[in-house]
Amino acid sequence: MDSHAASEARSSVSAVSFMAPARGRLRAVVVDDTPHMLDFIASVVEIQGRAEVIATATNGIGAVRAAHRLLPDVVFLDVRMPMMNGFEAAALIKRRLPGTKVLLMSADDDPEFGLCALDCGADGFLWKGAFVQNCRAPLDRMFSNAR
Repeated sequence: MDSHAASEARSSVSAVSFMAPARGRLRAVVVDDTPHMLDFIASVVEIQGRAEVIATATNGIGAVRAAHRLLPDVVFLDVRMPMMNGFEAAALIKRRLPGTKVLLMSADDDPEFGLCALDCGADGFLWKGAFVQNCRAPLDRMFSNAR
């Protein structure tokens, strides 16, 4: 790892923000390296009413650290991110937290991403272009199974 990557890896902790969870809702971590997309996805997850966003991160290393520290019910994870992509982060999260649901996301609607998501152990793949329409069903299923 070069010195720039090492510096970014150390700073990934600061790339994670934590929030207090609400009772009776799924605990979610949202990860995306694009600030406006991160805010949008976190807002949609909250508005759906089934999950509370307890942390956000801007890279794969931050995603893994947040998941291991906070033990969320679900992680919404962008595919393309610096330092560690979503596929790598998903595999690490699922290895240590097999009960945590991981939903990978991408702005690309490449069907290959869905297959890669399953190969790395993720529980599903959501296309960001239809995120509002498509995130409700998995959250409903997870919420029903958690009761």
